[in-house]
Amino acid sequence: MAEDKTDNIEWLRSRGIEVETPDDRKKQENLLSSLKSLQVGDAETTSFSYVYIAADDSVPLQLETAVLPKSLNTGDQLPLLLKEKFSQGSVDETALRKTAEKHFVGNMTAAPELAKKLTPQAIAGQGGSVEVFKLGEEVNLYLDAVGALKQLPRNNRATAFASKCGFGEVPFFG
Repeated sequence: MAEDKTDNIEWLRSRGIEVETPDDRKKQENLLSSLKSLQVGDAETTSFSYVYIAADDSVPLQLETAVLPKSLNTGDQLPLLLKEKFSQGSVDETALRKTAEKHFVGNMTAAPELAKKLTPQAIAGQGGSVEVFKLGEEVNLYLDAVGALKQLPRNNRATAFASKCGFGEVPFFG
């Protein structure tokens, strides 16, 4: 049975589907813990900057710096680094239920079993969830994937930024 799960996960990953297992989350927690002590200029590290856009319009944009070991300097590492920041807050149970009902219309046979598993506590147990919204070549917005379910405030600056990039009024929360 465990071998079947591993084969299924590898099959999905080989087709570009992101799958995160409890073991993956534990490895990420350990990695993030080790990264906290790194500083700009440390041997065998690299750094990059990104802009934090708070939902509160009175908070100025903030230039943040991330430091990574050179061995991790492949691909987009921001989802991993931001995951902890997006773990704050809790999913509203009513909003979660309403969203699940919308998505399972026409497939109500699976809904009761999934509803038992899809709880605010289960989502919180996964740590933060980062969604990457591509605005252009090498320009992304990173948002709390369940920000709307957490009933976070609308981020008008991020929404305006996406609109100026041609995406209309895509609402971002948090």
